Amino acid sequence: MIRIAVDAMGGDQAPAAIVDGAVAAARHLDIQIALVGVPTQVEQALDAHPDWRSLPVTVVDAPEVIETLLGDELRGTFSSQVGYLLSRRAFRRFRRRVDSSEYGGAPLLGVGGLVIVGHGRSSPKAVRNAIAMAYRFAAGDFIQRVEHEIAAATVSRH
Repeated sequence: MIRIAVDAMGGDQAPAAIVDGAVAAARHLDIQIALVGVPTQVEQALDAHPDWRSLPVTVVDAPEVIETLLGDELRGTFSSQVGYLLSRRAFRRFRRRVDSSEYGGAPLLGVGGLVIVGHGRSSPKAVRNAIAMAYRFAAGDFIQRVEHEIAAATVSRH
């Protein structure tokens, strides 16, 4: 069975919209879903679905989001606040470079696995469809096909 981890806390409507989409996917696809996030909040959202405990869905604890941690650090001391003031233009440029509205969603390949990154404002339908995309890629041996194509391209260049 294909296992898919979903960031339950990553989105404007999280965790409710993420959980709703993941539960919809779990009902219709032959997959195991691990919802990663703050367990109490994820389980509260899951409780809106009386059948969730009978589905192949688990909750995995995760540390706070990087942005939250970074924000805490930048507010922590006077010197870090001064450092932020000196670096804020770089932070703005960085924010624009990672603006999800520029890309919507994309597969990320690496470490022998597949990641689908969705838009932060994803609806339950979008989350379900992203999980379905991950399922199709995994079931279709997408990673192996890409590895084969890269190897073939590398050989043909020599």
